Amino acid sequence: MKLSNDSTTVNREYSNYLFRSLLFVIALLICTASYAVGQQSQPAHVTQTIATWEKFAPKGAGFTVLLPGKPKSEDSRVETKLGLLINHQYSLQDHGAAYMIAYAEFPGPESDEVNIAKILDGARDNAISNVKGELKSEKVMRIGRHFGREWLVRSPNAFIRARAYWVNERLYQLIMLMPPAAETGPAYETFAAKFFDSFALTEN
Repeated sequence: MKLSNDSTTVNREYSNYLFRSLLFVIALLICTASYAVGQQSQPAHVTQTIATWEKFAPKGAGFTVLLPGKPKSEDSRVETKLGLLINHQYSLQDHGAAYMIAYAEFPGPESDEVNIAKILDGARDNAISNVKGELKSEKVMRIGRHFGREWLVRSPNAFIRARAYWVNERLYQLIMLMPPAAETGPAYETFAAKFFDSFALTEN
């Protein structure tokens, strides 16, 4: 299924799905972190810490990423007007930060960057409003020929860095939650760079 610019209903459903997915991911990370993150100190030996990170490549997920441990896997079912979508999530916490990768498969591919931008814009605005956050920065990202976005958001409970990539029928999301003070913490910047920059597709 190829979406067109006037497919407002389909775009709205995609945006609503992403919005709900973002909220679910953020809420899950905050709850499972038992948010002692603000009380944890940054590790003293950052280089030594990231040297122990391992490649994670779940079967059939179409990606690899480096993580500081083995993540927990969980699937959630999301009912939409487009049908039932399965959101696959992988999450873990380490040194006061929480990491998650999530992806879902849609009924058909989308390659029109105007449509993708509209979908991501709607989800971004709703999610930031619901977490009472402030958008600190936003930029266009690409992974190969695929379009995406990165957001930095400050909320009352956490500093959030997120990326989303639309890859054919799949939407991939990477989210990292850090203590509010991590916005200026060099250790967390190193962890974020290691996490986000290691994400790679194994399928085109």
